[in-house]
Amino acid sequence: MRFALALDVSLDEFLHPKAKKVSSKMPNRRVLRRMERIDSLPPHQQNHLLKTIDGFLKGAGVAV
Repeated sequence: MRFALALDVSLDEFLHPKAKKVSSKMPNRRVLRRMERIDSLPPHQQNHLLKTIDGFLKGAGVAV
């Protein structure tokens, strides 16, 4: 939930960003479990981790 708030999107948009498209792909459980663990961290640690993830994604050429 905090990720959605940090990104200023609804939880549905965060978990299913392409919800308008019909997709049979299930969310990756391993990633979802990690997100739950990250969500339990204090806000300043979450922000630090999100910045690291954003940097990695930008470096990999993925739009953030």
